Amino acid sequence: MCAVDGGGKDAAPEGMVKRKMEKIMTSTIIETAKALSFKTDLEFYNISSERAMKTIMAVVGGSSEEHRPDEFLVVWEVFDAAGRNWRIARYSSGYNQDNFIGVKTPFLRWDDLELLQEVVYALCRAGAKVDEFDCQHVHVGIADFDAQQIANIMWIVYRNEELLLSATGTLDQVSELDIMRTDPEFMARLDTLKPLTLESLNIAWFGEPYAYPDPIYCNEIGYHDISIHYVWRDQTVEFNFFFGSTDPSEIKSNIQLCLAIAARARTVTNAEAKKRSSCGVGCTKAAMESFLLDVGLVGPEFEETRSYLLKRLPGPSNHKFRDSDFAQERNHQEDRTSSESARPEGWLVKAARYIEETARAWFD
Repeated sequence: MCAVDGGGKDAAPEGMVKRKMEKIMTSTIIETAKALSFKTDLEFYNISSERAMKTIMAVVGGSSEEHRPDEFLVVWEVFDAAGRNWRIARYSSGYNQDNFIGVKTPFLRWDDLELLQEVVYALCRAGAKVDEFDCQHVHVGIADFDAQQIANIMWIVYRNEELLLSATGTLDQVSELDIMRTDPEFMARLDTLKPLTLESLNIAWFGEPYAYPDPIYCNEIGYHDISIHYVWRDQTVEFNFFFGSTDPSEIKSNIQLCLAIAARARTVTNAEAKKRSSCGVGCTKAAMESFLLDVGLVGPEFEETRSYLLKRLPGPSNHKFRDSDFAQERNHQEDRTSSESARPEGWLVKAARYIEETARAWFD
């Protein structure tokens, strides 16, 4: 066996093993992300709640109902062909008066992203617009997460907070969106919780046990860029650092980012607690690409997602897994497979198979 870079006979498979492990981890994260549920809140103006209701129903089918809980609020509910509830609320006492609406989707899955894009496109054609005060909120279902995995979501966002806010364009506008940054004091309390349970997590967040077990409306505690306020109501973690958009692909990309973060949190034992240094030269395309690699958003499938999350950041691209690299490696693997299919397996092939099977057992 030839030595590589002076590394001896074991150096040759070492790089291959590392790449193999990275691919397995990436695959595991995305498989986990695609199994998660989510719902999203979208804000628009220049469209009435009734027109929005008819537009959504034209896409998803089903029936509708109107509710008027008080003199200021008009709510339309669309029950789609699958029985899921799409909720459209008009806040007549709020910004833009009768033209300001909020659309709350039901719990959806990865395969429903295309349907959601069709809904957003239809609303846009019907006149819906957004401005600098409109937001997108993403709720990721965490019913099957334990307390540590929920805490991991908080740590991942907190550690990369300025990078994420820079990538989404909300770093300097968080206060204008009535959203607060993650509270360092809460994160310090979270870091000391031993053992970490849902009850201790609740006390750390609210200050007393199950203070708000069913918060119909958020109080000031809930309005953070990453919030666990609804863990005890509908078993979701809420991501609040996105501007509103009428671009269906951008809305999809934001959701995929949140699902990938949650999936990453579920596949690690403990997320790193150390916060990145403040942004400046550090919030670059290369830094964000490194983060996207860590949460599995690599390869041709997520090219569009990456383009939205990188477009606001300075600096050149320096991604270690560019799409061309994936294509070249895939072609190389196909050529190697066809040329080696007739040969008996060597020890290196057997070792790689063993490593892959062992790693999958660990991550599963």
